[in-house]
Amino acid sequence: MKRIVILFLAIALLLPYSFAATTCSDPTQTLFRISSPTNAHAEVYNGAGGYTEEICYDAIFGQVYSGASPHFGNLVLKASSATNAHVEQSTLSNYSTLIQYGDLACTFGASCNAAADEVCIATISDTTNAHVATCVGSPYAIKICCSSVEASNTVPVADAGPVQDVLESVFVQLDGSGSSDVEDCSAGDPTGLCLTYSWSCAGSSPDPCPALSDSSNFKPTFTSGNIGEVYILQLIVSDGLVSSLADTVTITVVVPPNILPIADAGPDYSILLPIRSIPLDGSGSTDDEDCGGAGSCAVLDYSWAFPVNGAVCSITDFSDKIRPVITCNGDVGDESTVDLVVTDSGGLDSLVDSATATIQILAPLDNPYLKIVLFNADPLSFSLAAANLQFNQLNVKVKNFGGDTTNSEIVIEVRDSVTNLPLDMPISDSSGCGVIVTGGECSADFSSIINISSLTAGSYKLVVSATDLGTVYDTESLFFIVTGQAAVPELDFVLIPLLALSVLSILFFSDRYSGKAK
Repeated sequence: MKRIVILFLAIALLLPYSFAATTCSDPTQTLFRISSPTNAHAEVYNGAGGYTEEICYDAIFGQVYSGASPHFGNLVLKASSATNAHVEQSTLSNYSTLIQYGDLACTFGASCNAAADEVCIATISDTTNAHVATCVGSPYAIKICCSSVEASNTVPVADAGPVQDVLESVFVQLDGSGSSDVEDCSAGDPTGLCLTYSWSCAGSSPDPCPALSDSSNFKPTFTSGNIGEVYILQLIVSDGLVSSLADTVTITVVVPPNILPIADAGPDYSILLPIRSIPLDGSGSTDDEDCGGAGSCAVLDYSWAFPVNGAVCSITDFSDKIRPVITCNGDVGDESTVDLVVTDSGGLDSLVDSATATIQILAPLDNPYLKIVLFNADPLSFSLAAANLQFNQLNVKVKNFGGDTTNSEIVIEVRDSVTNLPLDMPISDSSGCGVIVTGGECSADFSSIINISSLTAGSYKLVVSATDLGTVYDTESLFFIVTGQAAVPELDFVLIPLLALSVLSILFFSDRYSGKAK
């Protein structure tokens, strides 16, 4: 029985020394050392006692303290000697051996203030002449509660900028302005003044990386090398307390992209009669890669087209693809458009919309050239009883496409539709226009009642003419027929069937009434 008691006493005495030793990652991280996890004596971080239970900054705060000479920093505890010591609170003056560390700010109490980022680093048995224990296992009532500015500081985040594809031998700029720090510049560092920067080469194919203009600048520059080279640049930032993890950016020297060529179909074109053929001019078309931005580039392919063909145009000589010759058929005032698409050696087509020109046929400028551009006749009414043919409205507009006129008129008259000879009857009318300058217009509105009692049955037409000094330049016609004493308009388009039906109806009813009279 006595042996068992002695065994238990031995175990009890040895128990405080049987825990596994706690060792810091580096001596710079050691605050102080104690002889065991509980009921322990203390010694300074490098005390001669060789205690194996170390109180470690990195283990307590979860990161390595980076400040210089931490053991000459802020006061944590006071000890009776450098080793095998009792301790007391730092505010007392019984002991002279100082235990200091970095930026720690420590208080003593029953609990630590988490809101102030305080954590327990150790416990003591009394305010002075105290033993020491860790914060777990069998702690004492008085806690040593410490906070660290560096530990409370959020680690900044490096941002080396976006991946870049660059051309060879060009100026390249890195961009670390997206780097941030929660406390100082949470939205980034657009001025480069919030953080400090350190760029380095993390890899290059082939070696070496290009030389940076300033590796401590947030936006350093360098000159790219040859096509195919790849550079990996690394950035680490610091807020003055702690450094970030590294971020990298990859820069690749690539083949230049093929840029669309630019088509130029030339200015608007005019064809001055009697000439019908003119050359087009696509010499203004360019391409950066094939032509160096210069015109008259023979490397390009030229495709000409005529999407609007009021004046029917076609290419009649394509021996010069840049300046092909076209021939246009049509009348004065007719227009067409010409489109040009150019294709570069890489197979890229230019846009069409930027290369459209207008072709207009013009009369010789030294002679007038009148053309009726508006001929608007309202439906005609006629009276069988009065034998009148009335034009409710007749609108005419004439435009001069040639030289200035001298004395222009818009003339209306009735002609025989077979012989085309004018009839000697008082129904002619005219509107004087006087001088019509080049490009000018003259309009007239007619409202005439034609007495057709002197006409015999037959086909007639109303003729509107554009004249100058008696010379007729253009005409428009409106046909009508006379049956007995009734005139029937004979329009070339929709009124012929309707008027024919009216005439038949009149004849039918006339026969019925005649029969009743008998």
